Amino acid sequence: MRYIEIQEGITLNIDYIEGIEKIDDMKCKIYTHSRSYLATFPYSTLLAIIKQNEIIDKPEVNISDIDEKLNRILNRNQYWSG
Repeated sequence: MRYIEIQEGITLNIDYIEGIEKIDDMKCKIYTHSRSYLATFPYSTLLAIIKQNEIIDKPEVNISDIDEKLNRILNRNQYWSG
């Protein structure tokens, strides 16, 4: 879970954010399933934070791990032709 403090004393799980509305240059409104919150920072800043976290949280694919697993599977199964 990833949390962000949207104003002093109020922290939200980023995964629960359903919508963001720009109020003015310095504030935005955040919508969740059950409530809305006023954030004391710009709309563009919130979007940048969320997008950055999405990029960071994506798992990296390690090709050598995939090759190793595939080789183990193939070595266990022997195919006979005849």
